[in-house]
Amino acid sequence: MRDKPPKSTQTQGGDTIADYIMADTPLPIYLPYPRFLLKMEISQTAKLLYSLLLDRSTLSQKNKWQDDEGRIYIIYPIAEIAEILDKGSTTIKG
Repeated sequence: MRDKPPKSTQTQGGDTIADYIMADTPLPIYLPYPRFLLKMEISQTAKLLYSLLLDRSTLSQKNKWQDDEGRIYIIYPIAEIAEILDKGSTTIKG
């Protein structure tokens, strides 16, 4: 049996997240994660997907991507989401 490589403890910016957070420590970029998701009986992938789409919705609001009734829409290719979450397209669609 092969050992798995250790998971990275660095943020996308290269900062280590294993150190203590100090008063002047810049926080890494994060996704919004609504508290109601904690109690929902859905997969962790679905919860992360919701957070990604919620984050992308801020771009839609900023760019005023909306329909005639004022509802925003999100442009986010499934292949891109699948790559970010390290899942297959079928899983993302499900």
